[in-house]
Amino acid sequence: MSQYLSQNRIEEPIWLEPIEISFLQKKISETESQVESLEAQISELTCQRDSKLVELASFRNIIAPIRRIPMEILSEIFELAHLPNDGIFHSKHDIVLYTHNFSSVCAAWRKVALATPRLWSKLCFHEGYKSKPFESKAEQVKEWINRSRGLPLDVYLCFYREASSSFLEQILNYCHRIRTLDVAGYLKPYAALFNLPRSSFPQLNRSLFQLGTVMIGTDVPNKIQAFLDAPNYIMSKSEGLHVLVLYYKLWFFLWNTDHVKHRLEASNK
Repeated sequence: MSQYLSQNRIEEPIWLEPIEISFLQKKISETESQVESLEAQISELTCQRDSKLVELASFRNIIAPIRRIPMEILSEIFELAHLPNDGIFHSKHDIVLYTHNFSSVCAAWRKVALATPRLWSKLCFHEGYKSKPFESKAEQVKEWINRSRGLPLDVYLCFYREASSSFLEQILNYCHRIRTLDVAGYLKPYAALFNLPRSSFPQLNRSLFQLGTVMIGTDVPNKIQAFLDAPNYIMSKSEGLHVLVLYYKLWFFLWNTDHVKHRLEASNK
């Protein structure tokens, strides 16, 4: 048997005595027990190593330089990081993604993000032609706005389908806080906006409308009064008196002209 044990490669038939077979079976059993013991030790050492790695990460987490940044500075960093590349907000700016990324790094960052109302005072939502309507996200926008803690809202929207009107209506529940209103897309999803009563936007400073005449509905009023009586809406100073200047895009003026309105309706039939 010794000649077999000393060979790395056996190319001949093996002939063993019963006592030799018994000896080998005993050695196999002993070796298997040793392997099991070693595996148990490896498992125990692995657990100890993992525990030490967690402890090490905790130590490093405590002394990390970012932990010493005051919350006010970190809040400013978040605000700068979620700005568009050109610094100009628009409906296609994925502010939800940026804010979600900040809030998901760790509990401390989420706490800072939730304690920064200005992060949540911007609403940028763009409904593409092939994307799903925002109807299912109506409740989420309520939670988003509540985190802004009463700050003026800057709203940038682009809707093409009427199904998104419920999403818009949720935003319009806070119309008294809207400071900037930038809307684009088709006119019909914004019917609720143009049906609002006078003085609905007391904090409105600026608005931009880029709406197509496709899908015009009969539920848009002849006279749009929602933007009247906004004291800060494009203010200018003249001889010590504040003069309210209501600036309308050309289409907005034409839409309130009955003659042109009838022509548009006739062309869409």
